[in-house]
Amino acid sequence: MYKKITHTIVEEHFDHPIANEIKAAMSCEPPVPPTMADTQSMVDLKLASRYLFGNFVNRVHGYIVSAINGGNDVDAIADQLKKDVTALSQVINEYYGTIASIRFNEHVTSMVKSLGEIVKAIKSGKSTTDLKQRLTVDIKDIARLLDNVNMRFWPEDAVMGILTKVADEWIVQAEAREKKDWTADAESVDRVNAIMIAGQPDGTMSFADIFSNGIIQQFPNKFKY
Repeated sequence: MYKKITHTIVEEHFDHPIANEIKAAMSCEPPVPPTMADTQSMVDLKLASRYLFGNFVNRVHGYIVSAINGGNDVDAIADQLKKDVTALSQVINEYYGTIASIRFNEHVTSMVKSLGEIVKAIKSGKSTTDLKQRLTVDIKDIARLLDNVNMRFWPEDAVMGILTKVADEWIVQAEAREKKDWTADAESVDRVNAIMIAGQPDGTMSFADIFSNGIIQQFPNKFKY
């Protein structure tokens, strides 16, 4: 709950030393009383964030499955992914304006495109080294943008670490599907869902919750009711 933010973000979950930085950000005194229960508007944003990121994450996996299998629905899934990215961008637009929203859309779209190229390379047995470097640039662009609009709660290195971990898992899923290792794929899906949507069993915040919490903390007056 918002009234007791005591989540512990540790290195073994994000595999990145900057995890302590986001732990500090999540542990700092919020601009609204910490004893205050979540208002309806807080709950609405948190649920919306989980829903939107959930759609995005599930669609990415669906794209990976279809692309590896040579499915006829791969283009349709790609179109839905664009809509998922647009929906997330609209949240950015509501709180940070049109320019930030456009840039966010561009960077996330580029990340998805780079991931798609990696999946194709895995399927065809080609090298992914250069493509992974491009994906890293895309992730850094997203992290830098979020840091620019909300440095306190979305620090660049922390976001970079989280999204890199998730991107690595997506690549694991593609490789597992290509090898028909269904167990490895399913386990990776669970890890991504924990990092991005549900949170860790030890209370570590999911990225969806970090996203919504960062907005709530930055604009407390918008969430009084």
